[in-house]
Amino acid sequence: MTRLSDTLNDIPLGSRQVGGLVLLLAAAIIPHAANLGVPFILFFLVTALWRLGSVRWHTGLPGKWLLLLLMLVGLGLVFSNISLRDGRLAGTALLIVMLGLKLLELKSHRDMYICIFLGYFVVLTQFLFNTSLWLALYLFALSLLLTGLLVGINRCRFDARAILASASIQIGVALPLALLLFVLFPRLDSPLWAIKLHDDTAFTGISGDIRLGDIGQLSQSKALAFRADFDADPPLPAYLYWRGPVLWKFDGRTWTAGEDRKPTRSVEVDPESRIDYEITLEPSGQKWVFALDIPTDFPDRLRLNQHRQLLSAEPIEKRSLYRLSSHIRYRLDELSAAQREQGLQLPDRVGVRTRALAASWRDRHPQDDRAVLAEALRFFNQEAFVYTLSPGVLDEDPVEQFLFENRRGFCEHYASGFTVLMRLAGIPARVVAGYQGGSRNPLGGSLSVYQSDAHAWSEVWLDGEGWVRVDPTAAVAPERVENSIDIAGSAQGGRVIFDSASVNWLKRFVRGGGWMVDAIEFNWNRWVLGFNPERQKSLMQRVGLSQLGHYAPAVVLSVLLTVALVVVFFLGRRYRGIEARDPLRRDWNRFLAKLRRAGLDLPPWLGPEAVLGRAEERWPRHANDLREITRRYVQLRYGTLSSPVYRKQLRTQIRQLRIS
Repeated sequence: MTRLSDTLNDIPLGSRQVGGLVLLLAAAIIPHAANLGVPFILFFLVTALWRLGSVRWHTGLPGKWLLLLLMLVGLGLVFSNISLRDGRLAGTALLIVMLGLKLLELKSHRDMYICIFLGYFVVLTQFLFNTSLWLALYLFALSLLLTGLLVGINRCRFDARAILASASIQIGVALPLALLLFVLFPRLDSPLWAIKLHDDTAFTGISGDIRLGDIGQLSQSKALAFRADFDADPPLPAYLYWRGPVLWKFDGRTWTAGEDRKPTRSVEVDPESRIDYEITLEPSGQKWVFALDIPTDFPDRLRLNQHRQLLSAEPIEKRSLYRLSSHIRYRLDELSAAQREQGLQLPDRVGVRTRALAASWRDRHPQDDRAVLAEALRFFNQEAFVYTLSPGVLDEDPVEQFLFENRRGFCEHYASGFTVLMRLAGIPARVVAGYQGGSRNPLGGSLSVYQSDAHAWSEVWLDGEGWVRVDPTAAVAPERVENSIDIAGSAQGGRVIFDSASVNWLKRFVRGGGWMVDAIEFNWNRWVLGFNPERQKSLMQRVGLSQLGHYAPAVVLSVLLTVALVVVFFLGRRYRGIEARDPLRRDWNRFLAKLRRAGLDLPPWLGPEAVLGRAEERWPRHANDLREITRRYVQLRYGTLSSPVYRKQLRTQIRQLRIS
């Protein structure tokens, strides 16, 4: 009979247990290939296959000297491929290497426990690199299976359904407490330690300088730029201009930003045009936060420059949520002498035909800037311009070649040509880069703005009106303001093709599935990843605890935990009371008490078979009596016997037992 005093190292491992452990650990580690590179994954897979081979073909495991050599190889991988200054990468790589080595000395249940708990740590390290919903669901499933394995190695018989049910119950019981801690645990404005999550990462998005053709290339990407969730109905597409860098200087090919200073005058807004919304910005590696024209209310950690562009203090290298307000009807009437000079700056070389065209408009309308602006828009609308993602190569004078020869371009070509023409006519003008439009999710109501929605437009200064937004692209392709670009369709032809509502059932089905995924991801980002101190404070206000200030979550959490402990205490007392009223339990406790008085050490958690094993070893000449008492108790407790006669016989046997 197996004695309880046997150590865990003496319990043999089953091949099914070892195989399941190795496969689960491999499944937890493989996603790290995107974070750490292939060498570490290969190192672990080699050790995992070696361990599986020892189970399948009974090959030997490495001795201590070979293990030492493998450890040195693993450490060499860490030191040669990972910078030790990045504790996140170095620590994760070292954990994977050591876990692989641990598999090669896996011999007992104790080793199994260690590997399973290390597996939980590997699962946690994934969130240092990626916090997507789909990875979280994958890792949750792995945690469930690891818990099932932990349950399975403590069972005498393998029953997959019973094991998974037990693991699910345990995790299900823990989830309410986890949710409670998530909602109420005091949240910090910044983490206790600084972790840079995106070093050497290539970000996709609008940069501070724009060359002709840059936005056209960016618009071929379906990567998400940000999501917006409006308190009320979103504004019409004609107002969905998401303001980014404001560009003043032009050298003939590239637009760059001007000076970055605080605004000196307040903006005039129509109070009825206020829009309140939340924006969830994807990592961009830049400081700008894209807000609707014009942002008027924003968090303290953001600032507004003189061009009414919203900026973060640090480059945005992680998904960030901001609560913003904008006024979509406004007047910008700030123009200093330096800005007027910048707004009339021209490249060193401007073509003769471009100068002549602007001069002709000014000659016809010497005192009317509005009329000159209308002439320019009429020019783009009536001439044979093509709105395309493939404008071709523009040579020495890109603006002149675009306006009079090529006439094929994307939004930055039209914004550049229009702005140069306005400056030639003596009207201060500048280019604004950002996004226009977005795709509204009919399931959740949020607006998703993709890189394909990147756009450039112009702002011109009109006396008496201030800075006025003008989108010359709309004069060529009015559909651009109302609809998003169909990237696949546009890539096949010369002209830009726009999304249409009239699509076949298959495309509608695929689009509906995409909306569902988008809605799920949006709510994950908003309510889980975006649950910041401001959102927690708002929750406390809704439940009427705002008077407690920053201490509200801690107070509520303390009260709830105290109540839970009181409930557990009284339930425990009730259970002990029920147990005390159980005559069979009282008889068994008398038996245990007699054994303890005779000098046998019996912890309270021992089962009947383990008690019998210890008692037989201590008093072999009373083995028959001990075995009979234990057998009768097990039959009465777990079997079909329930007659009072058998319980009386058990009580008599215990009373008559004489041991010393």
